[in-house]
Amino acid sequence: MLEINFSGPRALLSNDHNVTLLLADPNAWKPGIYLWTFLFNQVHRINYVGVASSNIAAKHNEHFVEFLSGKRKFYESRELSEGLLKPAYLPGDSHEMFVALIEPLMQQLSLIRIFFAPYDGTNSECQRLADGIISHLHALGGRAAQWLDNDVPKLSEVFEEKIVVRLGRPAFIASLPDEMRL
Repeated sequence: MLEINFSGPRALLSNDHNVTLLLADPNAWKPGIYLWTFLFNQVHRINYVGVASSNIAAKHNEHFVEFLSGKRKFYESRELSEGLLKPAYLPGDSHEMFVALIEPLMQQLSLIRIFFAPYDGTNSECQRLADGIISHLHALGGRAAQWLDNDVPKLSEVFEEKIVVRLGRPAFIASLPDEMRL
């Protein structure tokens, strides 16, 4: 059995003195898997599952640049508080629109909560774990699938040996299983 223990929540931007910044956590400077969540009804809802092959903190610096250069979609923060994902901006929208929406972008970035698990296995193993979580959330349907920005993974590799993965976490994350068989 493989145990993956997520820590968090951590913040991408400082806006809450009770939430540590991701970049301040020494364990974030390791390779691993991460979850972006938004808090809705006192439960963390998974919005994105990612893999960092070199280190989680550096990967988030890349994501931050993608957001600030208009290469990632972002949502209406008022709608997030009501449990809805309504895009405020999509890549390809006009530059003027992006500039006009910089405040909502910063609001969304300050609402993202990050859970992460350092993992020193191979990149394909780490991707297998992330794909397992993504597939699980899509299979659940409903809000678990609606909140997720990841597409259903195309599982090109067939694994002869199934592994059992136990997922530990410090806070309640909606729809994240305690255990998966991959």
